[in-house]
Amino acid sequence: MEMKHVEDGNTFNLTVVYVKRKPMLRRTLWDALRHKSSIYTIPWCVIGDVNVIALVKENIRGIPYQMSKCMDFLSMIEDSGLVDLGYYGHKYTWSNASASSDHNPLFMESNIRQDNDKRYFKFLRCWVDNDKFMTLVEKVWSREVTSNTMWTFHQKLKALSNARSIWSRQEYRDIFQKAKQFEQQVKDEEMFWA
Repeated sequence: MEMKHVEDGNTFNLTVVYVKRKPMLRRTLWDALRHKSSIYTIPWCVIGDVNVIALVKENIRGIPYQMSKCMDFLSMIEDSGLVDLGYYGHKYTWSNASASSDHNPLFMESNIRQDNDKRYFKFLRCWVDNDKFMTLVEKVWSREVTSNTMWTFHQKLKALSNARSIWSRQEYRDIFQKAKQFEQQVKDEEMFWA
């Protein structure tokens, strides 16, 4: 939806989602949101029930949550440039002990504020220790961009940010695949010794 703020008259896009519970069924939506983020030229907000958590501390059940289930969600957030707005009110928006609906209403409040926050390029020191990442930086940085110095620098940082997002998703997948293999090896060894 395209919305207009009642106080300042600025227009913004609002996407309301209800996400499927099965991880495989979510990927189409994550890709659609990535696409929307690339075409929107005005501020954009996504709200709704995503049926996945972003932080381990959001899990209140006794069963440990497998964070591998949320990697696609976290990648989509990063790729789309979305930021968690935070909340106030009830800590959780759902409850399994309900007579009718298991959801509480979700309200979004948008106030005008002065944007005095400086936004800095985020860089994690651990990237430098990864040979694959440094190879990626060299590859992206060596691409020819012809323009004035600041525009060239901006374009290279933007290209590096996009390439890093793709690289980090693949790294996460590789790490989880290795963890699954290790877990299976441990189970096999336990069965052998039993």
